[in-house]
Amino acid sequence: MAATITQIATEQKAFSINRQVLIYPSLDYTMSQPSLEENGHGYLLTRETVTWYFDHYFKHQENREHASPLWLPIDSNYPSTLLLTAEFCPLRDEGFAFVEKLKHAHVQCAHVHFEDMIHAFMNMEDLTPKACEKLYSSIADFVVKGTS
Repeated sequence: MAATITQIATEQKAFSINRQVLIYPSLDYTMSQPSLEENGHGYLLTRETVTWYFDHYFKHQENREHASPLWLPIDSNYPSTLLLTAEFCPLRDEGFAFVEKLKHAHVQCAHVHFEDMIHAFMNMEDLTPKACEKLYSSIADFVVKGTS
């Protein structure tokens, strides 16, 4: 939702967003990215769960591409973005594609990828303390210093 709200705010100039942080975000509501199949079973967040969410959100045959941040137009007014992805997350490829889209639009974007993590690993801090420390440090550096 953060990327969608940011896109709307940017287009409508409703308010200014300086920076945004996207943590293993859902960005392609068409469910067409390969990692959804590759990592959609056995890694906590499943393809079936994602399907259930979208089926309950899009109840009237809305065009999912027109609502997806990955497919919406981006221009250089889009705020600096820190995007965090996890290797075994069904949403991984959406994140990678969005990073490329932002770079192509000349939007300042930092990307931190967690090689051995799953979706929602930050909710398992006792099991993944080093990854969570890196995640929190990356966010702090980006928000406070403008770097990651």
